Amino acid sequence: MTKHQDEWQAVGESVYDMLSEGLDELAWMNIPFNKNLELALLELTSRELRLNGRVFEVWLKEWHRHKVVMETSVRNIDQNLRICNEEKTVSMTRNLLKKARQDQTPLNLRQVVDPVCVNPRHISIAANKMRKRVAEPMGELMVWDVSCDTRDVQGKEQPREWRIGVGPALFWFQKFVYIPLRGRQVRAFIDKHGGELE
Repeated sequence: MTKHQDEWQAVGESVYDMLSEGLDELAWMNIPFNKNLELALLELTSRELRLNGRVFEVWLKEWHRHKVVMETSVRNIDQNLRICNEEKTVSMTRNLLKKARQDQTPLNLRQVVDPVCVNPRHISIAANKMRKRVAEPMGELMVWDVSCDTRDVQGKEQPREWRIGVGPALFWFQKFVYIPLRGRQVRAFIDKHGGELE
């Protein structure tokens, strides 16, 4: 979490209040699961993708409209959102959340890139490319919490290690939206098809 934890929680609560009325419809919560088990399983997957895709995008746009306590605004939110929604970025964010649940964050760049790096021998190159192209926009969106440890080199501060944690926009989305709604989706699916899974 960031140094402004209380302020970010207040932003999260405000964003949730703004979105809550239309949230069920946006997340397809108002559509009953199909009577066919196989189709319902596909729907269960698609609704999770919907939460992490369109619903999260709407959340982020609303988050960045709340600038009262924010230190900076995003220069190009649509461009940053495109990067955020790229398959590799989504995989890295999913891995980041998994590590956070295991209390293993923040991660260094290599650890973040590892799940999407095809050739382990090139992980340093991949990490450097990711930092230049992905880390800054993800930090601006507050999806990732990006920080850098520095060292003194001949009187000048130079980057020593980049560290990536879960940013406040992602943290409060998980808490207020994803976890509750995903729980409701799973319960609705079990209510309809639980007996067929035994």
